[in-house]
Amino acid sequence: MRRLIILLFIILSISAHAQGVKPATLDSLLLDANYDEVLRLTNNQNAQDPITGIQVGCKRAQALIRSGKLEEARSLINNLEVKAQGLTTIKDFAIAIIHVSKGGLYLNEGRNDLALEALQAAIESFTRSGKSNTLEEADAIATLGIIYNVTGKTQQAEEQLVKALSIRREQLPEEHELIAATYNDLGLVYTSIDPEIALDYYDRALAVYEKLHDANHPKLAIANTNLGFIYRELEFYGDAINSLETALSIWESAYSR
Repeated sequence: MRRLIILLFIILSISAHAQGVKPATLDSLLLDANYDEVLRLTNNQNAQDPITGIQVGCKRAQALIRSGKLEEARSLINNLEVKAQGLTTIKDFAIAIIHVSKGGLYLNEGRNDLALEALQAAIESFTRSGKSNTLEEADAIATLGIIYNVTGKTQQAEEQLVKALSIRREQLPEEHELIAATYNDLGLVYTSIDPEIALDYYDRALAVYEKLHDANHPKLAIANTNLGFIYRELEFYGDAINSLETALSIWESAYSR
């Protein structure tokens, strides 16, 4: 009986490895900043179909970028582009998601002009592939909004982020990391336009993070920091102190472990 159990375990393990890690699993890990686990799971992965392979490769590229391994990410993205050129019916979709990763790479390098070009190309490819208004396109649109914001084009930034938020709210539950992240990005945009609207978006982001994480999670520290600065801008100094002290308490708890 014991040998049978061991044999079944081995068969299931082989089957799971053959199927490969799912992109949705990697998305969850990326949202939780668990980049090392993404890199571990995607090491030497062989997906069953080409598009899943490219999706998994792009998730790995994101983890590399966020880990500061930009040259390794660039090499991977270049290899994925070569693979995508050999595809037929799904070629445009594959190229689109690769360009999203490329845009993220350029953004992290401070090459905003190239990032803008890559993301605009991604959105065009999503349209050609019939994959408009998908979560993948929302990633491209949201990143485009961030680039517009860091380059001082606040109106374009607001337009893109509102569009990304609309797509995400249609396909995700309200209490989702990507919804909170978009609220936070919109708060950053409105900080220089209308602090009261920025405050509303920061409040929404914090409310989502409070439902998703424990009280000492770093994302709550970031949200409270943003609130503290906007309260100070609005001259609500008592609220500013409370939010910043909350953020400080979370950081002290995190780094005292």
